[in-house]
Amino acid sequence: MKVINSDDKTLSTNINILLAFLNENFITKTIIDELRLNPNYNPEWNFTQLGGMHGSVDLNLPNDEEGYAALSLSILEKYVNDTRSLINLFYRFVRKQPIKYFNNIFTKKLMEYIDMRIDEGNIILYILNKYKVYCEWFNKEELMQEYMNNTIRGEDLLTRDLRKYLFNQGIDFPFSEPSTPSGKPDLIYGIDTQDPLALEVKLFGGQNNYNKDYIKKGFKQAYHYAKDYNKEYGYLLIFNLGENILSFNLNNKDDFLSVQYGNKIIFLIVVNLNINKSASQNKNLENVIIDENYLVS
Repeated sequence: MKVINSDDKTLSTNINILLAFLNENFITKTIIDELRLNPNYNPEWNFTQLGGMHGSVDLNLPNDEEGYAALSLSILEKYVNDTRSLINLFYRFVRKQPIKYFNNIFTKKLMEYIDMRIDEGNIILYILNKYKVYCEWFNKEELMQEYMNNTIRGEDLLTRDLRKYLFNQGIDFPFSEPSTPSGKPDLIYGIDTQDPLALEVKLFGGQNNYNKDYIKKGFKQAYHYAKDYNKEYGYLLIFNLGENILSFNLNNKDDFLSVQYGNKIIFLIVVNLNINKSASQNKNLENVIIDENYLVS
């Protein structure tokens, strides 16, 4: 990474290049957008002088990885066009190689955190759950009306809305193009890269009364697409069109719905479009529960 090997003449240019890359790539942009919400981002950061000897300072660094990364990002952004002040500041910490000292303390920590988050494989999951919240809070009436106007093409129309959302989130060309040995995914991203992502979309309820069998079919498709592309994760997004509550009885009790099947993990995202009743009225709705054993049988 160029920033790590910078000198006083190239540091500003290389930090600008790094920040531009982080903001232009949809995966890294998602991560740093989260970091900007952390309380340690853009603080009035300071250090505490502990004694009279040069370099005897306390950097007041956060104890958690996310907070540390958020602080690192804010410092990079603060000094990107004023690296002379940055160098002078860290010269107070260490006389020899203040740029190297700064990079070891902050730049490397930021990149290590980003690498860790990418390895976790949950960036796409974050975006899909953000889409779920967006639909349920702001867009479900419009989507339901669009579905009701053309129920025959309903699944295609709702998938198109998901594609449009992903495109607006910075995912370029989220379309279904190629076939795999198991069929054609509803939505695919990055087919020309070494790390493609395939996602299956299914409906539940609605005018055509899509049922649990249709969900099971989608689960198997998501699994096989993950297998075809040699991915650890698969994704199944379900639009719940009926007023029944769709629930899953899964072995995994994490916040995100997921099923481990073979050596793959399939994430389930349920977008409820037609549950408009109040909390008290919801008690009278039928709760359709899909067991994990049913999905994997």
